[in-house]
Amino acid sequence: DQPEIPQRPRAVAGFCVGEFAALVAAGVMTFDQGLIVVKARGEAMQRWVDAEDMAALAVFGLEEDSLQDLCVQARHYKDGHLPLSKQQVYISHFWGRLGCVCSGPTGAIHELQKLIADDTRSTSQVYVQQLEHHCHAGHTPL
Repeated sequence: DQPEIPQRPRAVAGFCVGEFAALVAAGVMTFDQGLIVVKARGEAMQRWVDAEDMAALAVFGLEEDSLQDLCVQARHYKDGHLPLSKQQVYISHFWGRLGCVCSGPTGAIHELQKLIADDTRSTSQVYVQQLEHHCHAGHTPL
C-alpha cells in the first residue's frame, strides 16, 4: 500500500543471523523456513558452546596488524601440552577501524589480554573487555 517502498529489494545483506533475515527479504526462503534454519543453527551453536571452553575479548584502540600479531602469539598450553592448532585466537568481528572482537579458547584469550597489557606498540589508549555472554569462537576457523 506504499508504492514508494519497493516490494522486492535489488540487494540485501546481513551478518550472522542477519544473513537469514536478508535471505527472507530477498525471497530466497519464507519467514517460516528462516525460523526453522535459525532455530537449528542456534541449537548447533549451543552444542558447540557446551562442548568447548571458549571466550571473546573486545579490543578498541589497537591497530589491526598489531592485534593480529598478538592473536598469533596468544597460545594456551593446557596441562603442559601444545595446543592442537598453531593459532588459537582470531579476530572474529570488526567494529570500526580500531575496534575488534577476538575469540578463542578461554586460556588463550586470557593470554591475549596479558599480551595486550604488556604491548608497547600502541601510543593511544587501548580498551579491553572480556565479553562474558559471548562464549564461542564464531566467525573464526575454530
